Order: sequence, then structure tokens, then C-alpha cells
Amino acid sequence: DVRFEQGTSLTVMFPAEFALNLAVFNSYADRLSGGEVSLQRSEKTKSTAIQQNGTAYASIPPGDYELIVHANTQNIAQQQIQMRGDKKMEILTSQGSLLHTMLLSFGVLFLVGAIGFLVWKRKVGAGLKLITIGLLIIALVSPWWSLQGGTGAVSTTTNTMVMPPKLLTLTKSSNATGGEISAVPDEVTMVLGLLSVLVGVTCLFIIVSLLMEKRLRKTSKIVSTLSIIVILLTLVVFYYALSQLTQVGVGSFMGSGTLDITIPGQSVQTAVPCSWGPSISFYLVILSFVLLVFSFFMKRITDRFSRKE
Repeated sequence: DVRFEQGTSLTVMFPAEFALNLAVFNSYADRLSGGEVSLQRSEKTKSTAIQQNGTAYASIPPGDYELIVHANTQNIAQQQIQMRGDKKMEILTSQGSLLHTMLLSFGVLFLVGAIGFLVWKRKVGAGLKLITIGLLIIALVSPWWSLQGGTGAVSTTTNTMVMPPKLLTLTKSSNATGGEISAVPDEVTMVLGLLSVLVGVTCLFIIVSLLMEKRLRKTSKIVSTLSIIVILLTLVVFYYALSQLTQVGVGSFMGSGTLDITIPGQSVQTAVPCSWGPSISFYLVILSFVLLVFSFFMKRITDRFSRKE
């Protein structure tokens, strides 16, 4: 028991803090390996480092906070959060991916080299096949289907990738930046992963056909035919799977309309005019299919003319 004399005042504080566990990703859903998370409230800031495995932890009192993710002195995510108890969150930031940038650069350099080979050596068949490989490398790390929309204050982008096999949404407003990894059926994830395998198999078949072209011509033709079949299968599988998914989500594989978009950290949705449809990778794969077919039939026509002569 505690007794107080008359006129005595006492301030009693009951400390209450809740655990905030964060999983922080870059714009390609790979975990960040560094950076810092700041939590601001009433002109006070508490910071915590992002660990090597992309996680961050903070113990903070209840209240409303402004959460900001920093990397290389840049704000790559920002949103409001409410702490009323222990909380776990996944944050998709605007930070790019080093792996995807390297693969994209390699694909572009390979493509430029293949075009140079075609012009210099004037070997159209081999040149077109090498160009196809460059296009498919770029397609692996680029969006296959995308949704884009915006107003004066809000912009949103959803990209369907095969590396990784996910649908990734990034939304920005004047006071918020962030995104989410869209929840899709396991079958969709499996199909997207299958597409990357099919593209890889196509590249392998093209390389094998080039290596066998002089010594084993018949085998080379068979492998070239297989590459055409596989890349056609890739297009058909992607179109069918995304048509089924978008029919449930936005209503069609390609189109436009006004959608209700959730801004990170806010419960109120905003109506945003959007358009959606196949993205760069889909068209690159179509172009690759056309080049392979043209290379295949051009080779056969050339062989016939050489026999007649």
C-alpha cells in the first residue's frame, strides 16, 4: 500500500508498446538486403535498419505513424499505419532489382550483338535465331501483362511477371508510395512459372539447332521445329491463363475503365481511370515466333534453290 500526504500529486505512466514486424521487398518482390525504416509521430522519429533477409522490427507505443522506407538516401515507400496491437506487414517498394537490371542489360547487349552479326556475316538464318534469343531474354524480365491508370493525384501500375511469377502493384499519391503482391490462385502462379521454363527451353532449342546446323542438318530442323512449337505453346498458355484471370478481375484481357484503387495506408478507395492489356514481353514473344518461322522456311527455300543450281 502507498499513502500520500494531502496535496501530493503523482504522475503514473503505464508503458505499452507493440511489435511491428515488416517484410520489405523491391518492386520485383525480392527482399531488400539493406536500408532503413523510419516511423514518425508528433515530430518524433524512430528508425530501424532493414536486415539482410529483408525484415525490420520495431517496438512502438500505440498511435498513428508515418512509415517511410529509405534506401540510398531516397524514399522508396511511404504510408500511414495505425498501431493498435502487434502488427505484421509486407511492403512493396519502388526500389529496382539489380538482378533484373543485369539480365535486361545482358539481353539488350546480346540483341545488339546479334544484329551486328546479321549485318556483318550476312547469315540471315543464324542471325535471326540469335536475335530471337536476345528478345526472349528481355521478355523474361519484363512485364507480360500490365494495368496502368492515374489521375492528377494518384497513379497505379500492375505488372504480371514470370520472373518472379507474380502480379505486382505499385501505387503512388502525394503522400503515399507503396504496393502489394497480389493474391492469385496457385494455378496462376504455376502457369507463370511454367512460362519462364518454356521460354528457357525455347532458347535452349535454338542454341542446339545452331550448333547442329552444319553436321546434323535433319536433327537441327527437328529441333528448330520444336522451338517454334514451344514458343507457340507459350503464347497460347499465357493468353488462356490471363484471359481467365482478368475475366474475374477487371472483366477482359484488354480494355479500359474506372477502377477503385486502394492507396497504401488508407482504407478509402479512389476511383481511377485505367487501361490494361498485354505488355512488352507478350509482343516480344510474338515477334520471336515470327522470326523463328521466317528463319525456318527461309532456310528450306534457300536449300531448295541451292539444290537446283
